[in-house]
Amino acid sequence: MRTPKMNGRIGVNVVIALALNVQVTSAQTFVLPWWHPRLMHIGQNRIAGPATHSAVDSTIASVLNAHLGDEDDHDSFDGPNGLIRRPDWESDHPNIDPYFVPAPPPSNMAVDVFSFHPDVVSTYAAGIPVPSNHPSVHSRYSAILPASHPNIDAQLADPTNHPLPWWHPSLSKFVSGILPINVSIAVSGFHPNADAAYAAGVPYHTNHPSVQALILAELPANHTHVDTMLQNPSRYPLPAWHASLESMMSRSSDGRGSLPKISISYDHPDVGAAYNRNEAVPTNHPSVHNLVRGHLPPNHPGIDAMMKNPSAYPIPAWHPALNDMVTRRSFWSPGLIFSLMGFVSLIIAYIARICFRDGWDGTRVSPTPEEKNTQSPAARDLERNAIAEKHVMHDRLPRRCLSTRQMHQGLKTHRVDDPAYYDYQEVAQHVPRSRVAKEVSTSRVHALWVRLTESRIRGSQWATGDALFAVLYILFNIIALFAATTYTLDRAFGSLAAANTMFLVIPATRNNVLTWFLGLSFDHIILHHRFLGRVTVLLSLIHGSLYFERFLQSSSEYVYWTGMAALCCGLGIAATTTDFIRRKVFNLFFWTHYLFFGFFVFAYIHVKQARPFLLTAIAIYSLDKVLRFLWTLLPRHTVVFRNRGDRTAQVCWPKNPLTRMMGRHKVGQYVFVNFPELSLTEWHPFSVSSGPNEDFIELHIRNLGNHTKKIVEFSKKCAENGRQVLIRSDGPYGYLDFNYRRYGVVTLVGGGIGITPIISILKDIYGEKRSHAPHCMKWVYVVWVMPHSGEAELFMDDLAAFQAAAAADKSLPGITVLVHCTREKDGAVRPPIVVGRPDFNQILNAATLRFRAAPALVFACGPGRMVNELWDKSTARNTSSQRVDFHHETFEF
Repeated sequence: MRTPKMNGRIGVNVVIALALNVQVTSAQTFVLPWWHPRLMHIGQNRIAGPATHSAVDSTIASVLNAHLGDEDDHDSFDGPNGLIRRPDWESDHPNIDPYFVPAPPPSNMAVDVFSFHPDVVSTYAAGIPVPSNHPSVHSRYSAILPASHPNIDAQLADPTNHPLPWWHPSLSKFVSGILPINVSIAVSGFHPNADAAYAAGVPYHTNHPSVQALILAELPANHTHVDTMLQNPSRYPLPAWHASLESMMSRSSDGRGSLPKISISYDHPDVGAAYNRNEAVPTNHPSVHNLVRGHLPPNHPGIDAMMKNPSAYPIPAWHPALNDMVTRRSFWSPGLIFSLMGFVSLIIAYIARICFRDGWDGTRVSPTPEEKNTQSPAARDLERNAIAEKHVMHDRLPRRCLSTRQMHQGLKTHRVDDPAYYDYQEVAQHVPRSRVAKEVSTSRVHALWVRLTESRIRGSQWATGDALFAVLYILFNIIALFAATTYTLDRAFGSLAAANTMFLVIPATRNNVLTWFLGLSFDHIILHHRFLGRVTVLLSLIHGSLYFERFLQSSSEYVYWTGMAALCCGLGIAATTTDFIRRKVFNLFFWTHYLFFGFFVFAYIHVKQARPFLLTAIAIYSLDKVLRFLWTLLPRHTVVFRNRGDRTAQVCWPKNPLTRMMGRHKVGQYVFVNFPELSLTEWHPFSVSSGPNEDFIELHIRNLGNHTKKIVEFSKKCAENGRQVLIRSDGPYGYLDFNYRRYGVVTLVGGGIGITPIISILKDIYGEKRSHAPHCMKWVYVVWVMPHSGEAELFMDDLAAFQAAAAADKSLPGITVLVHCTREKDGAVRPPIVVGRPDFNQILNAATLRFRAAPALVFACGPGRMVNELWDKSTARNTSSQRVDFHHETFEF
């Protein structure tokens, strides 16, 4: 085949003519390789082709002949002087690209790479070689490369010495899709930063789980073993283009994704410093591994073993600081905050009681000099009586026996020595306006206060004041619970349970600060003891339930089983405190209470943070026991021990000289007695029916239970034989929380054997050894309600003696005695006993209307139903113009 040659100018003209007149067909075109650059670009820019370019004259002759014909020959392309090596095209050479069409690129030319693969164009241009273990690229493209193409792997290994020609296709055409990273290894939240650790050459721990096994399916076939790399990072540096190791990790959401937070006490040693000093924890240290088990990797060493032998388990440098995994609790625990609020409240109550006892209630008993000059005779009489009333306020009762309530009760303007009745408004018109306003204002405030604090809660024998105390007590617990922000709820409830235990013991003792300093009687605060006990058990139950799951996991640890044992003791006590068990099965109630020893012992072992509260409670209890031991050290012989009817026993014995010397005998008290011949351990409380100034303590014991039944039967046998017995007594305790001498009219209501404390009051007023302290009483109403008339023989003689004393001595208040039998038929009783229930509305109306200006007192002792009725009717009569105070004896042991 000849090589056509022709002048360039003629060729141009021919090509132009052909381009305009001849339709190019597929047979008249030449197909170039897909990677070949455009010929017009080469010619116009006179870009020489490579010396290794293949000969083309023979292959394109047909194309040239089809367009040029035989008119002229085209210049040769081959050879050292050919157009490929020495392009010499005219600037106006026609476009020949339509006749030299590139072939379509291969369909399998582009390959997918990972998203972290570096940009191939910029990397090659920067002369960055591929890693030595990079997969072969030449073998991937060998099928589509020209035969003379250099080895691609050699080019990629040394990009600097193998620059790509200008016409070379962009390397970006050889990569298409981006493969996502399917590697996501779940690690702990406190796992060290993988990139930083690898860059620093820190090898992972020898017991680290295999990473190669986790991501084997995602690795290239020739990837270096990942575990080997992690064991020796300095030997296997990661290339700059390698994906971030952190991007291949995820923090798990099953609790292992965060650092554990272990609560420790405020005085706990520094955990990090102690571990670094290789100080082992005590052998009885609670398990830490169980607390943080949910945060640990599966193959983590046992933390308890590490803490017992720190030198054998050095902590790696990447490990989080131990102090970051603990939360140090504050010194101010919820229990301590609650105790502080409780004791501050007691101090405030004591100060208030002292202030009111000394007359700091804002009322004046002495007029100003200006008032003295303008006072009428009636007002001066009123003033004298007010001074006398001041002496009544501070009568012969010891100062410690006067409660805050006593200081507010009694007459303000009632005469003592004048039998004539003074109407309040008649006297008030002679008194300066300022003093009348003060009296009226005080009365209104008092009436409001009574309605707010002394009204009975329907369905119970709790006053609204007691309910207010309960609400404040619970509120104090809630405030303390959330005030200690460094305590978790489980520990906070435990701390409060310990503090409540301390307060629980105070009202359970017969000699305590509440009776000594606040003037509260034991029979009243025992109601609060029950409330405090239920609150303590409830707090303990909540505390235990929050730890119940950990108890199931680690029940053998002492901190868990001791806490559960203490809780069981508390629940056992609470289960036997119902009214039915206490009254019908007293021994079960009594002996079950000794479970409190187990409660204290197990709670003491449980946690040391509870010990200050428990030791304080033990000290309070021990002091009470020592004092009670002094009262009961020596038994005494009875002087009277006999039965009074079939269901009542009368017992009388000399008073303890020590208690008489200390002035402990007052009106309305009770004693705990024990008959050694019946039992050495059974002690029961009974109301004292003797007066405070008498030489003997007298009790009337009614058959109301198993033990009292034994006492009554025992008294019958002793009376038949005419012998006396030994008796041990603890007390007396309690006293009336009111001063009946300061009231103008007093109504005393007793139900059955509940008449005994009323007899004690009447003996103090009318008895042979009565108190001669000043009083404001004008009249006393006595109402005795009993089921059968046979019980009347107990005190009918005494009641008759009281009436005779009132008639003989005009300085004594008048007395009205009403005796009612509820289960007798008409005609079966003799006067003054009346058949039927008393009409309390009629009795209270007679008492309050007869002495309109005089504050009235209603005191009841007996069945709850009767007491509740009187309570409601008395409170309803409290107005700004009429004051009616109600009190009752609880009998709630």
